[in-house]
Amino acid sequence: MKLEKIYIQLFFLLSTILLGGCRLLTGVNTEPETVVEPVYINAFIITSPEKSSFWKPGKVMEIKWITSGSVEKVDIQLYRKSAFKIELKNNLKNNGLYRWEIPNDIDHSLHYMIKIINHNNPDEYELSDRFAISD
Repeated sequence: MKLEKIYIQLFFLLSTILLGGCRLLTGVNTEPETVVEPVYINAFIITSPEKSSFWKPGKVMEIKWITSGSVEKVDIQLYRKSAFKIELKNNLKNNGLYRWEIPNDIDHSLHYMIKIINHNNPDEYELSDRFAISD
């Protein structure tokens, strides 16, 4: 009985140490009050095309994005699965909108993605969710 009590106390002691010590501590001070939540760092958030949306060849569709930070110009590319297909626009003034007339002869697929790239820093980019181009 005494041994069981020791095991229970040891269990609670170890649980307290492990659970109490698993904090992300940042900054100069390492007190728990200085815990900082991580910040979403991507330069872009693509709002259109939406995930699983269907776009039709021959139609003019709006590619939309939100920019964090100061990005003056962007490049817009079309991907199918992970393969680059075409450059939609290069060196475009960053206003969060590009109207794209989808070519009538484009291959139909459920696996297209848009890539928005900071023209001056190609390491800053975002890929949209997959969308479809089909009749």
